[in-house]
Amino acid sequence: MWNKRFDYIGMIVLAVAGLLFYHHYALWLLLVVMIILAVVSLVAAIKCQHQLAFSVRVPKRFVGKNLPAEVIFSVDNQSFIPIENIRLTTKICHGFYENDEEYEVILSAIPKGIRETKIAISGKYCGRMEICVEKVVFYDFLGLFRFQKSLQQEAEILILPEGVGDCKEDSLASVGQSDEENTQSKKGDDVSQLLEIRDYIPGDRLSNIHWKLSAKKDELQVKEFGLPFSEEVTLLPELYVNREYPEVFDELIELMYALALKLLNIGRKFQICWKEGAFDFDRREINHLDELNMVIWEFYFAKLQPVNGSSYELYTEIRQEMSGAVLYLSDTDVQIQEGERLQIDSERVKVTWLS
Repeated sequence: MWNKRFDYIGMIVLAVAGLLFYHHYALWLLLVVMIILAVVSLVAAIKCQHQLAFSVRVPKRFVGKNLPAEVIFSVDNQSFIPIENIRLTTKICHGFYENDEEYEVILSAIPKGIRETKIAISGKYCGRMEICVEKVVFYDFLGLFRFQKSLQQEAEILILPEGVGDCKEDSLASVGQSDEENTQSKKGDDVSQLLEIRDYIPGDRLSNIHWKLSAKKDELQVKEFGLPFSEEVTLLPELYVNREYPEVFDELIELMYALALKLLNIGRKFQICWKEGAFDFDRREINHLDELNMVIWEFYFAKLQPVNGSSYELYTEIRQEMSGAVLYLSDTDVQIQEGERLQIDSERVKVTWLS
């Protein structure tokens, strides 16, 4: 824009110089017109800046890792004056890793209308990506005067884990069971624990009849269920990030999500909890997949801990308040004095069953 300013000022200087030597009316007319145009352009831009509204939004809030997510920037111009080359200074930041990246988005405003510009971004790691439009810069239609306005328009994209952590379901099924050998052999009402299928006895519930098998055998067959597992499972992730190795915390989130999916698959009652403040855990019980995804969304807003292992230290202090089996997820740097380590396919993250 400096070129336009120099050109315009240069034309005014030439018109003034011409008047000093020639005193021609055409030069007077040119000088007056140029000054009037500059004033009109300034006044129009000042009036227009109060009639511009900017916004940013994302049509699809939840996306997978490394998949493109569309971000839409728009300007609503309620004036009759078009404006070109509007520049939006935008920062994109990951909620866990704070790796700010600054972009400049260019769009134009049409008279009495809305104009949109779309860009695509992607996230390498699980978490929350924040998109913030911090300021807007534009010029009058002659390009002489610069206007700047501070903004605070925000949107966010949530990068979901893929659930590819490796942990066998049979090891999860045995975590937290009662020490009594016959607990799982006793009759009960837990539909996730099928003991046997037997012949129908008068008085059995109709809801327990195995209709497909009954049709094959031509006689009623009943499903016999056992008692529920004696303990609830708690997934406790360590909220610490080594910013030099962000892939480690990303792997921890992936593993936590994979464990949660497998616990859902085998019908285990479980919850996810994380350290909230200095003296307590934030706990979320999960019964189905939609609840799990909602809890993961809430987890993305959790505050990271400055010291590695602080969640484990808090657990050791209030363990009496936590019932059931606790699966503690951390990197391999955390030193744990108790518990049994589950076998998983990872060299950077470990899962410890805290008894």
